Amino acid sequence: MFSNLKIVLRDLGSILVIVGLLMLVLIMVSSVFQEFFVVHVLLLTAFFTLGLGLVFRFSCKDAKEPELKHALITAAVA
Repeated sequence: MFSNLKIVLRDLGSILVIVGLLMLVLIMVSSVFQEFFVVHVLLLTAFFTLGLGLVFRFSCKDAKEPELKHALITAAVA
């Protein structure tokens, strides 16, 4: 059972890292349009998302390759 969970968490970690990086791009966009009131909230959220994604990704890096059931669960959770 834990091997299935490790596969899902590793893939979910990859998705969270991508979302965190996109949030950092959003910070640059909000700075260009001088919407500085959202920068601190986006920074906090981006670093939390990146951190959680990296923890999931590296703590489960020895997981097996995903099957269809793992992909479906990852997509549902994400």
